Order: sequence, then C-alpha cells, then structure tokens
Amino acid sequence: FTTALHYLRYEWSWLAISSPGTLPARLLRLRERLGELLLPKQRRGRECPRVVKKLPSRYPIKQVRSAK
Repeated sequence: FTTALHYLRYEWSWLAISSPGTLPARLLRLRERLGELLLPKQRRGRECPRVVKKLPSRYPIKQVRSAK
C-alpha cells in the first residue's frame, strides 16, 4: 500500500507540471504500473491445523498421589 501511495504522489506531482497533451499516455502508464504493484491473491496453506483449545477449569484440580 505504501509503495503504491508513494508512486501516486510522485506521478501526480509530475502530472501537475506536464503538458495537457501527455496526460492520457501518463495516466495509462500510471494504471499499468499500479496494476503491477498489486499483491497476488494466493495464500500459503497452514502449517498446523487449527484446533479448539480446552477451556481452563474454574476450580483448581487437586492431584492425589498413590501411596506405594
């Protein structure tokens, strides 16, 4: 996002001082360049599947050790 924003600001500053006859070509180049800056839509798969964690108990559990 920030790369595209910086590029837009840079190009707009040049569009302000360029001649009106070059605007359509510059705007076309701007659209093509911004299309190249888009990120791909595919994502990596999960390395570990999601699991539901056990809820903590409200009361402490007392461990009884067996006498041997």
